[in-house]
Amino acid sequence: MFVQSLLVLSLLTTTSQAQLDVVGFDGVSAPGAFHQIFPGFANGPHLEYPGVTLDGGVILIDVLFDSAATSGDNILATCDTCGLGDNPPSGLPGDITGVFDAPVSHIELDVINGFGGSGAVFTLTARDAMGVVIGESSVTTGPAGSPGSSGHLSFDGTAIASFVLGTGLGGGYTFAMDTLVFGDEPGDWFDLGGSVGGSSGAPTLQGEGPLVGGTVAVVTLSGAPALASATLVIGLSPLNAPFKGGVLVPSPDLLVPGLPVPGDGQIVTPFVWPNGVPSGAMLLVQYWIPDGTAGAGWAASNGLAAVAP
Repeated sequence: MFVQSLLVLSLLTTTSQAQLDVVGFDGVSAPGAFHQIFPGFANGPHLEYPGVTLDGGVILIDVLFDSAATSGDNILATCDTCGLGDNPPSGLPGDITGVFDAPVSHIELDVINGFGGSGAVFTLTARDAMGVVIGESSVTTGPAGSPGSSGHLSFDGTAIASFVLGTGLGGGYTFAMDTLVFGDEPGDWFDLGGSVGGSSGAPTLQGEGPLVGGTVAVVTLSGAPALASATLVIGLSPLNAPFKGGVLVPSPDLLVPGLPVPGDGQIVTPFVWPNGVPSGAMLLVQYWIPDGTAGAGWAASNGLAAVAP
C-alpha cells in the first residue's frame, strides 16, 4: 500500500529543498520602516526579514542588556508595561510572534531573561496555517544578569506556519530573542498531531528508519480499535483541514481503505524507502478508523511525516 505513494514521491522533480535561514538582529537599524526611539533602540510595527515577519519587540543594542546577547550586537526585546515611542501607552505585547512566508519544519532560537531576580520559563509554541497548535518547547533560565540567564529553544514539526515566544515574566523589559534559525531539516520523522480518541483512546502512529534510499522504514499504528477496518490516508503535502471531529493532516492524494485492525490494535507496515527521492520531499500518512464512541464516529491517529534527507 505504501509502494504506490512512494513511487509517486520518487518521480517528483520539483520539491522544496532543505535549507536553514538565520535571522540575527545585528546593526542599530531594523529592516524596513522603523522608529528611532533613543540611542540603542529601533522599533517598527513589524520586522520583515526574508522568509519571516516578526511582531512584538524592539531592536535593542546588547550593551543596554548587560551584554547578554548570545550572538552579534543586537537582540529583539519585548516589554509588557513600558510605553516606547510609537507604541501604545501600555507598552509592547508580552509575546514575540513570527509568521513564515512558507511552512517550515524546524525552529530554533536563543532567549534571554532580562528582568527580575528569579528564573523564567520560556515557551516556544508552533502553529500550522490554520492557527492550530502543533506543539511546544520550553526552557528554564536563571535570573537576569546571571550566567544562566540565557537559554536555547528548538522545535521540529512539519507545516509550521507561525510561532509565539512567551514567558511568565511580568513588567519591565521581560525578555529577548536572539539569532532565530528556521527552515527544513531533512532526514527525519515528524509527529504532526491531529489524533482523535475512540474506544481504545487516541491511536498513535510512529515511524522508524533513516529514510535513505534502499533502506527499510517501518510505520506502526498502535492503540486502534480492535477488529475495525481502517483507512490509510497518504499525501505528499499537508492539508490540516477540519474533518470528522478532528484534523485531516495529509492531503488525500491516495486512500487505502479496508485495512483490518488485529485484536491487539496494531498495524506494522515495513517498506523500502526508494532511491532518488529529492531532499526535502515529504510523505505524510494518517489512519482513520470507524468508532461509534468517537464524537463524529471516527477515531484517528496523529499525522506522521517523513522528510527525505
